[in-house]
Amino acid sequence: VNTGKMNVLVSVIIPVYNTDLDMLRQCVYGVFGQSFQDFELIIIDDCSTNPNVVEYLDSLCSVSNQVRVFHSKQNKGISGSRNEGIMLAKGKWLCFLDHDDWWEKDYLQDLVRGSKAADTDMVISGYTVVDEDGTPVKYVPEKGKESFFASPWFIYSYAAPWNRLLRKDFLLDNHIKFPEGCLTEDITFNITCNALAHNPQRVVSRGY
Repeated sequence: VNTGKMNVLVSVIIPVYNTDLDMLRQCVYGVFGQSFQDFELIIIDDCSTNPNVVEYLDSLCSVSNQVRVFHSKQNKGISGSRNEGIMLAKGKWLCFLDHDDWWEKDYLQDLVRGSKAADTDMVISGYTVVDEDGTPVKYVPEKGKESFFASPWFIYSYAAPWNRLLRKDFLLDNHIKFPEGCLTEDITFNITCNALAHNPQRVVSRGY
């Protein structure tokens, strides 16, 4: 485990379990390639048994002091891994990312810009769904309908946690965690955040 940087603004949390190595590399490269660099990357390895995945994760610690890799002693599932990441994070803001997602280079910068709004607890972005070749098949919201970002209903339109920036103290103060042992962890987590977050912000940037 790399001890990482002492102070960072954003903690990016990625749970991993025997994931496709090419997808994981693309995901990690997308984080390293951000124009905004005041972040740490926390990877929670949920007892992967694929030696290639474990070797790759361990190699990242020698590449950058922005990376911290934690190998769980028992399999906790994606909710338990994300919850562990929340507690380990050093950043004021948290951002969740899955191994099969990636960001354009200004994505994190745009989220952080949105976080500067007064008393906001959460910043949400749009996203793009792509096929196996990386070709976009769906835009959320649809292109030409970006005005939906200004709607107060915007924050209720997403079920996943990977298109938002969340203030760590907001999660801790409200005891918000991902429920473990169920199949609706994302929806439950987001509904709670949506209901309690003060002054949520919206940005047009899209993750993939």
